Amino acid sequence: KNPKAYRSGAPEGVSGRVRLSLNVHVQGPVSEPDKLVYNGTGQINGATLSTPALTKPVVIRNADILFAQNAALLDNLDASLASTTLRGKLSAKNFAAPNLQFNLSADKLDTNELQQLRAKTSSADGKGASGGAGPLQKVSGSGSIAVNTIVANDIVLNNVRSGVKLKRGVIELSPLTADVFGGKETG
Repeated sequence: KNPKAYRSGAPEGVSGRVRLSLNVHVQGPVSEPDKLVYNGTGQINGATLSTPALTKPVVIRNADILFAQNAALLDNLDASLASTTLRGKLSAKNFAAPNLQFNLSADKLDTNELQQLRAKTSSADGKGASGGAGPLQKVSGSGSIAVNTIVANDIVLNNVRSGVKLKRGVIELSPLTADVFGGKETG
């Protein structure tokens, strides 16, 4: 059979550049994307993605991709947003309402810097910066995160470790451990 081309557009306002290598077989009705079955591999190198929600781009230096059924695994992930570098692995099942599993580490998180990354939106659109459902509303999952340093105003946390649960826009960190003010915090 002759393969047919299938183009999936980026979400509105998302742009970027990417070097992408894929060897993927997709089967199912194109008119019903949630019923598509994926199998194959790929690699992302040197991607830069810009979105209207962020003032700086997300940079993906590397990620190995494995597709199986209705899931994808990103392994050897090396990405950054502003001054934060993120590494690890992430899997997503059910692309229509993603269920994520992950094991990620970051060198540092500066909460002031992350707050400034959120793009200002016009109040004329009626949504404001925090309006609408948001991309995390359909996401569920769990995993772990390790951060060498978190800076929040005048508070510095080191060696931060936590389990993470995601459910319909809510992020729960538990149990969280960190070095702070010369001691240990657990909670």
